[in-house]
Amino acid sequence: ALDPNERGFSQRMFFDGVDDKVTLDSEIVISTEAFFEAHAEIPIGSDRNCMAGKTSSGGDIILTASQATFRNDGDSAANWDISGLTGVHQFRFETGSGNSVSLFIDGVSQGAEFIVAGALTISAIGKGRFTTSLGFGIISDVNINDQASYRGYGIDDWQDQIGSNNGTVT
Repeated sequence: ALDPNERGFSQRMFFDGVDDKVTLDSEIVISTEAFFEAHAEIPIGSDRNCMAGKTSSGGDIILTASQATFRNDGDSAANWDISGLTGVHQFRFETGSGNSVSLFIDGVSQGAEFIVAGALTISAIGKGRFTTSLGFGIISDVNINDQASYRGYGIDDWQDQIGSNNGTVT
């Protein structure tokens, strides 16, 4: 895990939970045998940290103080209990065959959950489909199925490290 106190001196972008988001140049679809990976801060209390999602209708990936959720575009969700974790950790959500979604935290499997078939479309980092689905905390080192990768340091550094699907901070 990264230093949970890094918020004060890190170059990583802090999402304010009000209106910060990174809009991708084009959508990326997470379907069978794919993954979404990022370092993200677990929020405190009732706050939510939306790691990624589709900004209109669709699914999202959200952390709360007690739960990690992967919700596909068809509104089917897989949930894992993350109570007791604090600070910034590496989260990796993997979709497998047979409608399974697995979660790894800092490389350790948290198990697989099953959802109704469907893909997750990602059009933004730090924003999901609802007005309450906003990033709150640190999100960095994002990799979306080796199709796009973002370091997420500072406001201007959301350039795709793999291809040309750059992100724009708004």
